[in-house]
Amino acid sequence: MRARLTEDMKYEVAKHIVQHNHTLTRKEWNHLHRSKRAIREGKSATIMELTLSGIRPTNSYNYLTHSAGGEDQVGHTMKTT
Repeated sequence: MRARLTEDMKYEVAKHIVQHNHTLTRKEWNHLHRSKRAIREGKSATIMELTLSGIRPTNSYNYLTHSAGGEDQVGHTMKTT
C-alpha cells in the first residue's frame, strides 16, 4: 500500500495491491483462523452432553481433541477468557 499527503494535510491511499506476495500465516495455525473455528452440530451435541454430565469445558475439549486425533483435526479452539 502506498499513501500520499494531500494538499489539506490528510493521507490518502495512492496504491493498494490486493494480492499478497507472502504467506499470511503458518500452516500449523490454520485451525486458529476465525473461519475454521465453527463447531459442527455433532460436536456441539457432544459438548452439550458432556457439559450436562458435569464434565468441565477443558476436559470436554481434551476429549474432543483426543478422539479427533489432535487439535488441528478438531476444527475449533477452546474459548479462553
